[in-house]
Amino acid sequence: MTLPPLLSLSFWFNPNPPPFLSIYNIVIVAFIIAALVSGIVAYALPRLKAMDKLDRQIAQRIGFIWVAFGIIGLMLYAFAYERVAYLSMRAFWLPLLIWVIWKKWQIYQFVFKKVPEIRKARQEKEKFEKWLPKKKN
Repeated sequence: MTLPPLLSLSFWFNPNPPPFLSIYNIVIVAFIIAALVSGIVAYALPRLKAMDKLDRQIAQRIGFIWVAFGIIGLMLYAFAYERVAYLSMRAFWLPLLIWVIWKKWQIYQFVFKKVPEIRKARQEKEKFEKWLPKKKN
């Protein structure tokens, strides 16, 4: 009985893995470059457009993740393309993928849990402060 390639340890920890197929090369490079470009755009977007502080934080968090993924992904792909021993192991892709999923989960929690609470608290504070006396200049 043979294991599918993704379930075998020799697939993930082979110090000299075979190169990717040509179609996978194109898909991997296109995805990594798209992630890098979208990360740069998302990171630079708050500087180009007037945004709320929370929206700016969300855009910068998303931008940081995609830029980091793009840079690390390009390095891993370069190691795999040049067939550098040990550095081209496919096991290095797994922590990167797990890290991206974990950070995306944190952003999801921030956007859909914390941001509504912060905005609600801000509105309540504005309603309360509307009635307070203000200093005259």
